Amino acid sequence: MMEETVSVAQRRAGRAIVIGGSIAGLLAARVLADVFKEIIIVEVDDPPDGLKPRNKVPQGHHSHIFLERGQKILECLFPGIIQELIQNGSIVTDFTNDLEWFHFGEWKKRFPSGIKVVQQTRPFIERHIRHRVDFIPNVAFQYRSRVTSFILSDDRKHVQGIKMRNESSHLEEVIMADLVVDAGGAGSQALKWLNVEKDMGEVVHIDLFYATRFYKTEWVDRGWTNLMISAQLPEHPYAGVAIPFEIKKLALL
Repeated sequence: MMEETVSVAQRRAGRAIVIGGSIAGLLAARVLADVFKEIIIVEVDDPPDGLKPRNKVPQGHHSHIFLERGQKILECLFPGIIQELIQNGSIVTDFTNDLEWFHFGEWKKRFPSGIKVVQQTRPFIERHIRHRVDFIPNVAFQYRSRVTSFILSDDRKHVQGIKMRNESSHLEEVIMADLVVDAGGAGSQALKWLNVEKDMGEVVHIDLFYATRFYKTEWVDRGWTNLMISAQLPEHPYAGVAIPFEIKKLALL
């Protein structure tokens, strides 16, 4: 009976630190907010303006498509967010009916699938997610702060916190935590901080690259919304995709 009188906040664990304010970091903070009293997101960049791709995001300039599973996960974490994206300009298409697809020398047959995809740019997604995270009372952002190392336990088996440096003042600070989540992406220094000499994973070189260019066009009914020309290896190694993304609205959020 005594336990039932304790509030949810009192039953929460202590502090969690998330390294990196990427989509992965934002979603990690959202999940941790249900468990920890305090979550600190440590981000090396300035607060984003929501319109331009963030630094050090390899795919930040590319358009992004939410498949059904991604929509369900995001909606579970932030109820109503998919409809917000759509209302604010995201493009909704049927996965097979609205795609003109040239593959292995022929055009694929189009048909209504009922599988909805939601299309937009990466900054557009991040702005909506960050806007939601901003309203979680036990989550705070620490911008312009670079994590320089982990604080390890005496037996070096547990991460107990971080050392970070303010990029404006160059002052260093130690923050202890019950859990540290590394969402630093490709720039992660976790192996170095843990004194792991090398990653034991296998590297497979596939020589894959891609680039994005944006075009401003007037709306024309072409009979399709998305266009995909698949590669046909080895003779034709290049592929191309044309997709619309959100109509930017000045009054967004």
